[in-house]
Amino acid sequence: MIIDQFRRLIEQGVLRIGDKLESERNLCQQLNVSRTSVREALIALELAGVIERRPEGKFIVNTDRIFFEKTQEILLEEVSASELLEARMAIEREIAAIASTNRTEEDLRNLEKILLRLERITDYRRYWIDKDLDYHMAIAEATNNRVLLQTMEVVVAPIKRKLWQSMNEEILETPTLVKKLTREHWAIFEAIKNKDPQQAMKAVEIHLQNISKNLLSSPPNKN
Repeated sequence: MIIDQFRRLIEQGVLRIGDKLESERNLCQQLNVSRTSVREALIALELAGVIERRPEGKFIVNTDRIFFEKTQEILLEEVSASELLEARMAIEREIAAIASTNRTEEDLRNLEKILLRLERITDYRRYWIDKDLDYHMAIAEATNNRVLLQTMEVVVAPIKRKLWQSMNEEILETPTLVKKLTREHWAIFEAIKNKDPQQAMKAVEIHLQNISKNLLSSPPNKN
């Protein structure tokens, strides 16, 4: 695992406390792993207290073995980013299509209210993720199908965990990206409002591919 590679570099004296880590791109090349794996590992290392993020980059701040063991525990508890995004792509497209057929006027008012709240957020790192989840759950509620709603609850559960929260917070540091995600949210809303299942599926697909592009640097499998 990539965490073991980091630990070996520290044991060999290649990395020491105070050292600044290379960029994600360079680490991918040095460790011969995907950018997704590097990003997940770095966030887990940060949560475990091995590295610290500063304005000028990420730095090694602790080399004790116990902190690496904590990092492994964090990773083992989490669903991988690619798994979760594949599941979201498969499930949320269908949910949006069914919502566009089954939604009520009350459902539309609820979706619009959440979107307007999202637009008023200025502290993206603190508030965006929760409201974003509210929106996607509201789409599931608009199917008026309890099985689909429960399925969606299972899908979004990992997003509330620490590793996923940190990964999402990183991409939310770009205001232009948040604005793009907001436009995509409205596109999904308009398709549901117009009772257009095909357009609803397409809008969700575009939205999730954009998230994947920024989170993983590769689109999820549409199956």
